[in-house]
Amino acid sequence: MISVITPVFNAEGFLVKNIESVLSQKEVSEHILIDDGSTDNSWSIISKYAATDNRIIALRHPDKKNHGRSKTRNIGILKASNKLIAFLDADDFYLKNRFQNDVKILKNEDIDGVYNAIGIHFYDSYEGKKNIRARLTTIRTKILPENLFEKMTPIGNEGWFSGDGFTVKKKPLLEVGLFNEKLVVAEDTELWIKLAMKYKLVGGDIHTPVAKRGVHGANVFYDR
Repeated sequence: MISVITPVFNAEGFLVKNIESVLSQKEVSEHILIDDGSTDNSWSIISKYAATDNRIIALRHPDKKNHGRSKTRNIGILKASNKLIAFLDADDFYLKNRFQNDVKILKNEDIDGVYNAIGIHFYDSYEGKKNIRARLTTIRTKILPENLFEKMTPIGNEGWFSGDGFTVKKKPLLEVGLFNEKLVVAEDTELWIKLAMKYKLVGGDIHTPVAKRGVHGANVFYDR
C-alpha cells in the first residue's frame, strides 16, 4: 500500500479535487496532508475529511506557522506507515489508475522507484494559454537506471520527472536525507538527482500523464 504526501499552503480552492483524486486510488491507504501555516480555509477542509475517512491524516506544524515545502514534506514522510511513498502538491490531482502500473513494477525488490509523465490542467483564468503551455513533464526516452543521473535534466538533456508522477520506497528517501530544508526552490530536483545517483529508478508511463499539475494565478510563474 502507498502513503501520499501533500504539503498544503492556502489551497482551499483545490483541496477537494486533490483529496478526492487520491482517495479514488485503491492502492492508497493513507493520504497525509500537512498544513504549512495556511491563512485560508485549508485546515478546515482537511480536518473535515480526516473526521470522516481514516485514510486522511491531518497534520500541521506545532507553531502553526509556514516552514516551506521541504520541511513540510519531510514531516509527512517520517509519519508515513507504508514502505511506498508518493507525492502530490495541493493544487494538483491524480488521474484514474495512477498507481496500477507502479505497484506491479515495484514488486521487483531490486527497483527503488518509478517515474511517470504528468500533464497540465489550466484553471479558468489560464485557459487561453493551453496551446502555449500544455505539455508533458517527463523523461522523454527509456533510460537504464544506471544512466539516469547523467541523462536527466539538469545534468543531461533527456527531460525530468515531477514528484506528482513519482513513486518511491521510503528507505531510499531516508538514506539520502529527505528534502533539503535549506532550499527554497528546486528542493525536489536535488532529491531526485541524489536518488538517481544511488538507486534504481525506472520509467513507468512516460508518454501518458498519470497526474496533472494545476496552473492558476498563484503559481503560473513557477514551473515545477
